[in-house]
Amino acid sequence: VNEHYLFHGTSPTGALGIIQSGFDMSKAGSSTGLMLGPGAYFAEASSKFDEYAKPDELSGMRAVLVCRVLCGNMFRALGKPDPAMLADRGFAAKYDGILGDREASV
Repeated sequence: VNEHYLFHGTSPTGALGIIQSGFDMSKAGSSTGLMLGPGAYFAEASSKFDEYAKPDELSGMRAVLVCRVLCGNMFRALGKPDPAMLADRGFAAKYDGILGDREASV
């Protein structure tokens, strides 16, 4: 089983919504974009999830969720994947998610 504890940075309002209803894929990327296609984005390093933890307009507070993530069979992206490849049904049948290789993008 390819299971990990990973971080998800968001706003306090976003965190409450996720806690109450789970991850809503229709809202994925609504405030940050979708570099690797639609889905929930997680990070293993605080320097990455902090980029996505948006401050609350009134308090300036940010939120981070520690999530238990079942990753399955991952495709390792060495850069931004081709959108046509992501849309291909064969790709979706073979992989459960995309791992953005942070070492390759440094």
